[in-house]
Amino acid sequence: MPFNDILVHVDGGDGTAGRIAMAARLAAAHGARLTGLHVRPALDIPVLAQSFAGPALNDALTKAADESAALAKNLFIRHGQPAEARQRWLDAGGDAAQTVIAHARCTDLAVVGPSDIGQPGGRRISGQIVLEAGVPVLMVPERPSVETLGQRVVVAWNASREAVRAVHDALPILRTASAVEVVIIVVKAPDPTAESGPGRELVDFLAQHGVAATVKLLVLEDAYGVSGSILARVEATGADLIVMGGFGRSRLREAMVGSTTGNLLTRSTVPLLVSH
Repeated sequence: MPFNDILVHVDGGDGTAGRIAMAARLAAAHGARLTGLHVRPALDIPVLAQSFAGPALNDALTKAADESAALAKNLFIRHGQPAEARQRWLDAGGDAAQTVIAHARCTDLAVVGPSDIGQPGGRRISGQIVLEAGVPVLMVPERPSVETLGQRVVVAWNASREAVRAVHDALPILRTASAVEVVIIVVKAPDPTAESGPGRELVDFLAQHGVAATVKLLVLEDAYGVSGSILARVEATGADLIVMGGFGRSRLREAMVGSTTGNLLTRSTVPLLVSH
């Protein structure tokens, strides 16, 4: 399915400007509408605090939220220019993750920032959106090591349902890529005399969609793990996008950011297109 409607989460944090710009370039390239979404936190003021501060506290918090929303909108206007012909702005209130999820469900692609385990309590919004939105999610790092998107793509492939979904969702980007490499992590090197190997059927499928892809088998090394092996291959090839299926066995596990998906959402220095 083509990208006709792209949503970008505009939270005003580090990397927001670059995230908007990347989403805008992608929207312009595909003739898609670009929607900027800012989410105001709910004003949940304890009763005791209200009794001491009175209406002044509520007024101050509302003013701060208005100023934050105005700054976010200005960022969207300034850095979303490549998609200026088809834009809209949404200013909503509530829980950030659930609000983004609700709006993302009626779009083709959601563009968000990374998970961050360094913040107090951990910011897990991208992982939560991947698991619950039902649409592909493009995670853009705060400081991407590349300026391009989708010219050289690494597809992390394990033949799972999630990986299949990710490849299908990424086809609009894969069709215009100059290089696509299917990376498969194996526990031991395969028999070099075998007539067929892992990933060959995927390469054939991609060829039917106008995508010329190659296969790279990586023997798993305990020191790197799956996510480390993928990131090392990305660096070695100069890739500017990872495509992969997203996994989450439970909300607790996702909160711990212990999975391959969680590690990549936290550590990747290149954009990551994930489908669950």
